[in-house]
Amino acid sequence: MNGKKLVLATLLGFFVMFLISGLWYMVIMKGYYGEQFSEVNRKEFNMVWIAIGYLVGAFLLALIYPIGYKSGAPVNEGLRFGVLMGLLTSLPMGLVLYGVYNIPLTPNIVNIIYQVVEKGIGGIFIGLVYGKKS
Repeated sequence: MNGKKLVLATLLGFFVMFLISGLWYMVIMKGYYGEQFSEVNRKEFNMVWIAIGYLVGAFLLALIYPIGYKSGAPVNEGLRFGVLMGLLTSLPMGLVLYGVYNIPLTPNIVNIIYQVVEKGIGGIFIGLVYGKKS
C-alpha cells in the first residue's frame, strides 16, 4: 500500500465530495430537503460531524479502491468503483431508514441517487490519484 497515495486520495476525495455535498444540500436542494424532511432535520447542521463523516468515508473509499481496481483507465475505474460504493452504502441504508422513520419515499430515493452520483465523482478523483497499476 502506498501511504502517500492513500493520504492524497483521501484528502482529494473528501474535498470533492464535501464540496459537491455542500452545493447539493445547502444550495441546489436546500428548500426541497428542508420541506420534505422538516420533521427530522436539525435546526442547525452540525458541520463538524458532517465533515468527520465525509473524511471517514473518503478514507474508506481510498483504502478499498486499490483492492477493486481491475486495470482500466483511472477515470473509468474510479467511476465504476464510486458508483458501486455509492450503491453499497446508500441503497440499503436508505431503504432501512425509510422503514424505520416516517420520512417520505421520493426524497429518500432522490437522496440515494444523489449519493451514487457523488460517490461516482469522488471515485473518479480517487482513481486519478492511484492511476494505473504498473
